[in-house]
Amino acid sequence: MNELIKADASYRQWITEIGRRFKQSQIKAAMKVNDEMLRFYWLLGRDISEHHFEALYGSGFYNKLSEDLQKELPDVKSFSTTNLRYMSRFYELYPDAGNVPQVVATSSTMKLSPSWGPFGDGKIVQRLRTICKGQKGHILMFYHASPVAGIKVLEPRISNDGIPLIYFSSKRENTLVYLSNAIEKFSGYVHEGKWQKWGPYGFTKDKILVLQEYYPNALQETYEGVSAYVYCVDDAADVTASSTIPFAFTADQPQKVSACEYIPDAYAAILQAADEGKIKIARYEELSEKMLAWIRNTMTREYAKEDVQGDYRLFIEAKFPFVLQKQ
Repeated sequence: MNELIKADASYRQWITEIGRRFKQSQIKAAMKVNDEMLRFYWLLGRDISEHHFEALYGSGFYNKLSEDLQKELPDVKSFSTTNLRYMSRFYELYPDAGNVPQVVATSSTMKLSPSWGPFGDGKIVQRLRTICKGQKGHILMFYHASPVAGIKVLEPRISNDGIPLIYFSSKRENTLVYLSNAIEKFSGYVHEGKWQKWGPYGFTKDKILVLQEYYPNALQETYEGVSAYVYCVDDAADVTASSTIPFAFTADQPQKVSACEYIPDAYAAILQAADEGKIKIARYEELSEKMLAWIRNTMTREYAKEDVQGDYRLFIEAKFPFVLQKQ
């Protein structure tokens, strides 16, 4: 991984650009209190997120980035691996706060630790860490939904990717899709074989999750009356960011649970998240003809696969009866 980064000219250019921006922000910060430095950290978090560096270079990316930035700016002490993760999380929490005035204002009365580092930016980093703290006091929380109660350690399971993984999101609302399994809800017993999520979703250009119905009344049938749990793992988790799904992460090793939220009704939780604008719902009746044609083609191909057996096969026949017409 390190050799790959060293050979990446765009990465080296980015490191140099970070150094230049940092020095400019220091000068502006002297005249504009700490707002400019907070903005610098937001921009660095944006770079990390938008360039998908972690997905490109693996889980050791933050360690390597920390080393390179400390070589580029040897007198600066705020580029630790942990702080860099805070910066990335800061951007994910406030992706539209390009000028960060509201964020700065909300943190202005927070208790700050004594300044550290030759440029006195320790207070700003401490502010950043405070802003990013979750309600439970954790930083960089990763969320995982499950219908199973009492989980203390999350274990990797084989899913659509074909390898054992644990799936997370850094946004709680994005995990709600996994609170119920449509196949199990339909059949009434635990689904056997490869797990199929059957909560189709996509994202808007603003990276808001859109939960889609592939057949009439799919959401209510799948989620209503289902109680489940959202488990949390803190920033110590060894996770890898997805290069294709916003705010998504995976882990291939067991992860210790740090907190758990009980969801009494999954459908009500989804409707609440939609009402709050955190996710969107695309009802079957609202789908375009192009999307409906895509569903027909996709499910016809899915049904034709040799490994589609048992309850999953019965589920497809019941919810997408047009597949039988192709036989």
